[in-house]
Amino acid sequence: MSLRRIAHAWKALPPTLRRYAVACVAVALVTGLKLLLGPRLDPDSPFLLYFAAIVGSALYGGLGPGILAVVLAAGAAAYFFFPPYWAISNPEVWIRLAVFVVETLFISAGCGVLRNAQGRLDATRVGLEADRRERPSGIARGASSPTTRLPWPRPSPITRRWSSRMPGSIRTCSRPMRTSPAPRPTWSAPEPSRLPGSSPPGPRII
Repeated sequence: MSLRRIAHAWKALPPTLRRYAVACVAVALVTGLKLLLGPRLDPDSPFLLYFAAIVGSALYGGLGPGILAVVLAAGAAAYFFFPPYWAISNPEVWIRLAVFVVETLFISAGCGVLRNAQGRLDATRVGLEADRRERPSGIARGASSPTTRLPWPRPSPITRRWSSRMPGSIRTCSRPMRTSPAPRPTWSAPEPSRLPGSSPPGPRII
């Protein structure tokens, strides 16, 4: 069976079954490694390397696979690496197993919380990226409240005909120009009209 078929079959599994399968495989690999090394390992540390399998299972699958890895690791350590071997009959074994289970349950709970927080962070990031793609291109980045830009009204035929006769500098303006306010007119008294041959008006006598 090729590695490609194994990878395809692994991807075909449901996600929940895949997470629990990782916990079983991790504990089985650690147990096989400990049995292979055998006398080279310290016999007073039966739980050696099982912590790595439990942490990896909890980080990958969450709290449920982490608890499954704790149960499997405790059973395998008590059965294979506690004297008398291949049996669980020593009362001291139960005390050490209880301490191991409590410790690893706290570790699994912490890893599960960390995994859930990372999942929520990834979901939030994906949602923000989706909103950024759906945002119109005309809105600048970082704008907190985008405003709607109203299009300029189309000129009527009469306005076009009138603007075509205007100079190019005025016709090319797309927006109304700002003009300074017109100066106020100053009024002065009109001068009296002068008829031909008449003399300038003299002073008024009251």
